[in-house]
Order: sequence, then C-alpha cells, then structure tokens
Amino acid sequence: MFYKLVKSLVLPLSVILIAMIIGLVLTRRRNAEKRRRFRAGRILLITAAALLYLLSVPPVADLLVRPLESSYTRPDAAALQGVQAVVVLTGGAGQANALRPEAAPGAVSLARIVYGVEVFRASGAQHLVITGAAPDQAVSEAATMKAVAVKMGVPTDRIVLEEKATNTAEHAPRVLEAMPELAGMKIALVTSALHMPRSVGAFRKHFRSEQLVPCPADWLYNPEPWTLRTFAPSADSLAKSTNACVEYIGRMWYWLRG
Repeated sequence: MFYKLVKSLVLPLSVILIAMIIGLVLTRRRNAEKRRRFRAGRILLITAAALLYLLSVPPVADLLVRPLESSYTRPDAAALQGVQAVVVLTGGAGQANALRPEAAPGAVSLARIVYGVEVFRASGAQHLVITGAAPDQAVSEAATMKAVAVKMGVPTDRIVLEEKATNTAEHAPRVLEAMPELAGMKIALVTSALHMPRSVGAFRKHFRSEQLVPCPADWLYNPEPWTLRTFAPSADSLAKSTNACVEYIGRMWYWLRG
C-alpha cells in the first residue's frame, strides 16, 4: 500500500501537477516583499511546463524506454529447448460492465498471452502458467488471459492459474505456491519488454538464472524519422514516458528493499 501511494505521487504527471499548483500559489501576489517567492513560483511553473512537454514528445519517450526494452531479446529455438513451463505475467484486465459484456484482458495482457501461447507451442512446454490477481474484482486477470489461451487452442488441462499475485515481486513466490514442481523446471518467462528487467530480477530471487529464459513481448520503442510532427506533444508519448518511469521507480524500490 505504501509503495503504491509513493509511486502514484512520484509519477511524472503527479509531480508536474503538484509543481504547477505550488507555482501558482507562490505567484498569487507580486509585491516587493514577496518578489523572491514570485520568482520561485514562476521558475517552478516554467520548469513543470517544460517537463510536461518533454515527456509528451516521441523522442524523449523513446529515449526513456529504450534502455529497458533493449535489455533482453526474443530467444531463438535453441534457447527454448528444454523449457518445461511457460510463465506469463498479467498486465491488466477490464471487468464486465454496462458496455463490456464480459471481463477481458487489457491490451498489455493480450499481447503477453498471445506471445506466451506462441512460446508454449514453439518450446513444446508441458505447462502454461498464467499469474495475476485482480484485487476486489470478480474475475482475475489470469482468468481473462486463460480464456484467450483456450480460444487459441491450448488445452485447459495444460493451463495453471495463479490468482493471488498483485505485483511483480509476488509473481515468483505465488507461482511456486500454485505449482511447487516449477522449482526444478526450466521456464520461459513472458512479460512486456519494458517490464522484463524488473521481472527477471524478481524471479532470480526464487529461481536460478539458468532456469529462466526471458521472452519479451509488447515493445513500446518506436523511433521515427524526425519531422516537425515528431516534436508535437501527444498523450501516447506521455503514457509511454509514464510507463518507463514506473519501471525505473519500481527497480529503485526493489533495489532499496534488497
């Protein structure tokens, strides 16, 4: 809970909004006695606006995601030999509501499970393990992804669901609780390319390095030739920058916790 609160407060948009509010308060009055406060407020507003712009343009967003997504490449057939289980981490789901007739995986989860099934088939693994809960929701994220895997032809008796893990650090110990025999298996770990470095670090606390085959999916890095349009801010680029910052914050938090 504390981590989620801190993370929400240090995300780019939260920091920018807080800085803008403070800046507006400091510049509310301009007189000789409060000149320094006014200047500080104006600098804060300009800095916040500049930061918002930078995080919202594609070159900066790609600059932030590239170091994370370039950490691992997709494995070849040789690397997948001997894989006994494919572990897919969830990435969000939408519950049934007035417009959505049934719970369904979000775009990130969908990209992960589609590639996870590809790895499952290519490797000849015996088990497809899907891990991820949905706190206070009727249908877990893992269950929505299982439905996709079944539609893609994976037999239900080959799928193992883990529906308790709520964050990256919990996935590894939770899958071992759900399937203890994983401890001695070679596993293919499937998650987003952006999320892979933190996930591998978390799994290495419970599995040996030689047991893990990182299988990244869902790349965000998408450089384009520079034009005037390249420097136009967009919500997509801000979202990409935010996702990268979430990973950097998460890695720092896990490092602080050992």
